[in-house]
Amino acid sequence: MDNSNEFRAGHTHLDALKDELIEARHRLNDFVAYGTGGLPVRKECMLFHEVSCMVRRPPFTRTSRRKNVLESIEFPEGYAYNETVVDKPLSMIPENMREKTRSFDFNSLLMSSQEMLVHWFIMFQEFDLLAKYKIPPETLRDFFLTVHNAYRCNTYHNFNHAMDVAQFSFAMFVQSDILQEKMTNLDILACLLLGLAHDMDHPGVNNAFLVKTRDPVAILYNDQSVLENAHAASLFLMFHNKPTCNVLANIHGADYVQIRKIVLRGILATDMARHFALIKEFASHKPLHECEDITDELRMSLVECIAKSGDICHLVRPWAVAKAWEDLVMEEFFEQGDFEKELGMVPDGLFDREKCKVPNSQCWFYENMGKPLYEAMKHHVPETTQQLLDVLNENVKKWKAMC
Repeated sequence: MDNSNEFRAGHTHLDALKDELIEARHRLNDFVAYGTGGLPVRKECMLFHEVSCMVRRPPFTRTSRRKNVLESIEFPEGYAYNETVVDKPLSMIPENMREKTRSFDFNSLLMSSQEMLVHWFIMFQEFDLLAKYKIPPETLRDFFLTVHNAYRCNTYHNFNHAMDVAQFSFAMFVQSDILQEKMTNLDILACLLLGLAHDMDHPGVNNAFLVKTRDPVAILYNDQSVLENAHAASLFLMFHNKPTCNVLANIHGADYVQIRKIVLRGILATDMARHFALIKEFASHKPLHECEDITDELRMSLVECIAKSGDICHLVRPWAVAKAWEDLVMEEFFEQGDFEKELGMVPDGLFDREKCKVPNSQCWFYENMGKPLYEAMKHHVPETTQQLLDVLNENVKKWKAMC
């Protein structure tokens, strides 16, 4: 009996060795045929292998505008920073700096990365988010640095734009009692994070360009919200690959599921192809002040509207700030049009610097894209948004005077 058991055990071990040898031969053949990135043995896995290889390749290679990354970032002189103080690590903040962070007159175009870092910490300290979600100050600073370095040196879609969007979200919450009353701290945290990260690794061209040129990232996301999907995935891959910047590390269970859902919905909402559908949905909800408890769908719709409003918030900045941003976005459009001509493509009129009438295009955008969005926001946040609409209307008058 013992001999029989030993024989069966030996036979099983021999079969395992044979299987390992066959697997090794397959892998050797793969290596000879395909190199170190050889295909897997099982044919049904080949598609997933190709996708993984695509993801590992640098995306948007034809449009790369990389920059020299910052190795570290420090606060400006005169500020006191103590990383052991969990709730308010940054102190000695001048009151005019706090007021600037809260203001819709914010102008990130004129700011250094150090000054923007101060504003970033003010936002988190104002709502006590560091203590509430156990975010170590150094983790928040590393998040800021890592996201900063993930942006490219684009004319418009750069880190200054990211800070512009994040600050707009913050100002909406600070200046709206009803948003603070109805929305949660988790909503505020999500809006700040998605605002800063919503255009990570933007290549300086739009979705249509990536689809037309068959960019690998457009193929990966099936031509649907290509950039927005890439930005959102980049953010969560960053958390996975660099734990030192993971500001969500101490958020677990249902709260983690919720904040991930909010961030994804907010970033994907910035796709202009979804603009009118989202406005229609947002306006269809009962006004916020009439809701005793808001539904999850209304909450998500509010986040989407805040994200979209922030993404084009230059429309509601003072004229000098608005005009500066709009000149930059048009120049980036024209750069794409120039590139398309080099590739033998015919750019749309908006992207052709020889054909586009900038004042006319800006008036159209203000009236047909911006105004309906902010009017939908006014449906829920009337007092705050009316101030913004007043600025928008003054800005469009100035563009009309140039037509």
